[in-house]
Amino acid sequence: MMGGGMMGSFGGFGGFGWIGMIINLIVSFGFLALLALGVVWIVRQFSAGDSSRGNPLISQPRSSTSTETPEQILKIRLARGEIDEAEYERLHTKLAG
Repeated sequence: MMGGGMMGSFGGFGGFGWIGMIINLIVSFGFLALLALGVVWIVRQFSAGDSSRGNPLISQPRSSTSTETPEQILKIRLARGEIDEAEYERLHTKLAG
């Protein structure tokens, strides 16, 4: 018997040699990537209901049971830049009249 002991004549990766090693690496890295994506998905699912951890730059929709007056809402919209001063004055006059 000639050869390298238990490795056989194919380099120790079954009948595939270097190709088997490359396929093994691709499958291993693919498994690790799927595992990481699964962990990220699970973390996002559990933290999705917590509004205190949300992005403060994204404006949250107001509830319909708000106690703000129309004038206060107009001032907030003006401060946010949603309307300009001319639009504010027009709407404020309309509300007063």
